[in-house]
Amino acid sequence: MVYKINTAAEYGQVMEEIEIYLRQATTGGGFHSLAPEDRDKLQYLSCVVEAWEDGIPLMPVKPQTL
Repeated sequence: MVYKINTAAEYGQVMEEIEIYLRQATTGGGFHSLAPEDRDKLQYLSCVVEAWEDGIPLMPVKPQTL
């Protein structure tokens, strides 16, 4: 499965899915409580989200002088 986030709506959907895995891990006592395939999916989705977030341009920061 190759997946790339293309819109803010897709980003929101992926973040909701990540949140489900994080709640399961928290309830279960840690990431080790997730099934191996769920841990892999969480890691994959996290990388997809990171790639999307890295592509968001930051607001320019105006340099300040003393």
